[in-house]
Amino acid sequence: AGLVGEALNVNITNVYINASINDTGGTQDYAGGIVAYAENSTLYNVIFNGTLITVDDKKGGIIGATSPNGIGTIINNSEVFGKIQGEINIGGFVGYSENLKLVNSKGNVTVVGETRDIGGAIGNAYSKTDILNVNLTVSILSLDSTVDNLGGLVGRNGDGSYFFVNNSHVKGSVIGSDDYIGGFIGYAYDNATISDSSFIGTVEGDQHTGGIAGYSYGASNKYNYFLRTFSKGKVKGLNSHVGGLIGNIAYYTEVNDSGSLMTVESTKSTGNLFIGGFAGDHGTSSNLYRNYFAGKIINKTNAYVGGFVGDIGSGTLADNFYDNDTSQIQGPSGGSSKPTDSANILGQFTWQLKQNDTFSTWNLTNVWRAENSYPIPYWFWEDLDDDGVEDIKDSLIGNETSITAVNFNPTLIIAGSAVLNNSYSGLNTVNLTDGDNNTLSFEH
Repeated sequence: AGLVGEALNVNITNVYINASINDTGGTQDYAGGIVAYAENSTLYNVIFNGTLITVDDKKGGIIGATSPNGIGTIINNSEVFGKIQGEINIGGFVGYSENLKLVNSKGNVTVVGETRDIGGAIGNAYSKTDILNVNLTVSILSLDSTVDNLGGLVGRNGDGSYFFVNNSHVKGSVIGSDDYIGGFIGYAYDNATISDSSFIGTVEGDQHTGGIAGYSYGASNKYNYFLRTFSKGKVKGLNSHVGGLIGNIAYYTEVNDSGSLMTVESTKSTGNLFIGGFAGDHGTSSNLYRNYFAGKIINKTNAYVGGFVGDIGSGTLADNFYDNDTSQIQGPSGGSSKPTDSANILGQFTWQLKQNDTFSTWNLTNVWRAENSYPIPYWFWEDLDDDGVEDIKDSLIGNETSITAVNFNPTLIIAGSAVLNNSYSGLNTVNLTDGDNNTLSFEH
C-alpha cells in the first residue's frame, strides 16, 4: 500500500500520495494507493496521484478492499488521478467494497483489468455500498478478450444486500471485448438503485452492452431501479443485446424518468440482434415509465431491432417515447410480432419531442425541464457557448461533456426494497425505506 497496509478503526485525513506502485512479482490480495485493507475507518481529503500496477485480486486507487464488519468505512472528499491495473476486482477508488460509503469525491482515472469486475470507482461493490456525489472522467480497458463486468463507475454489485448510487456522473470511455459492459455499471444485480446520474461518452463490448448498464438482473423482492438517469454518446456491441440506456433489462427492473441520446450500433450481421434505442431487451416483470430515446440506431436490417426496445417482455410500460427521425425506425419494438406504436411506447418526430405538450403526463416541474427542447433532467446543466448561462433550448446538442448537479440534497443510505404492483394510473409516489428510516421517494 502507498501508506498503510491495514487500517482498523482509524481516521486518515489530509494525505497526498504521489507514487508509482508496481508489484507484479507474485500473487497477493489487497493493494491500495493509500490503504490495502480497511475496516471501520474514515478517509477524508486523501488524494492518490500516480500508478498502481499489480497482479491478482482487489486493487484500488484509495483502498484495495473494505471489511463487512462493524459500522463500515467512509471515503469522503477524496480524489484519484492516474492508472490502476490488476486482474480481478479493480477500481479507481476501491477494488472490492463491503459496508462502504464513497461520497463527495472525484477523479480522472485509467482502470485496466485482466479477468472481471473492473470499474472507474469500484470494481465489485459486493455488499452494502453507497456512492453519492461522485464525478469521474474515465478510461476503462480490458487486457483480455474474456473480461466481463466493466463499468464507468462500478463493474458490478454483488450479494443483493443493497447498492445505492445518487447524483454521480461519469464521462469518458468504457472499452471491453466480452459481456456485461456499461457506461455506468456493467452488471446490476439484486437491489441496485441508481438515481440522478449520467454517463456521457463511448461504450464498447460484445453483448449485453448499454449506455448506463450492460445487464440488469433483479429479483421479485429486490427490484433494480434506474431513476432519472441519462446517457449520451455512442454504444457499440459486437454481438446482441445493445441499448442506449441498458443492454438487457433481464429480470425485475424498473426504469423511470430516464433518457438516452446514444448512437446505438451492433456489428453483428446475422441472427437476432436485440437492439433498441433505449434497451436491447425488455425481459421479465420489468416496468418502464416516462422514458425516451432520441439517438441514432445503426444496423436495422435484422430481427429484434426496435426504436425503443429490441423486444418486449412482461411488466408495465407507460408514457415512453422514441424519435422516428433520429432512429430512422418505424416501430417501438422488434421481434416476430413487431407491435405498432401505442400509448405505452410512442414514436414521434423530432419537432414533436421538442413540444412540451407531448409530455403532458410527465413531471416538468422538478423531474424534467423542457423549453421546447428534448426533456432535460432537472439536475442537468450545460453551457455550450461558455457564457456562464445555461443554454436550455440548445441543450443536448453538440459534443460538450460538462455536467454538474444543481439544487439536490442526497439521501445517504438506502437499504430497503419494494415490491411494486404492475398497475399504472398516473403519477404515484413510491418510497424505499431502510431499517434506519432513510427514505428515497420517486414517482411510479
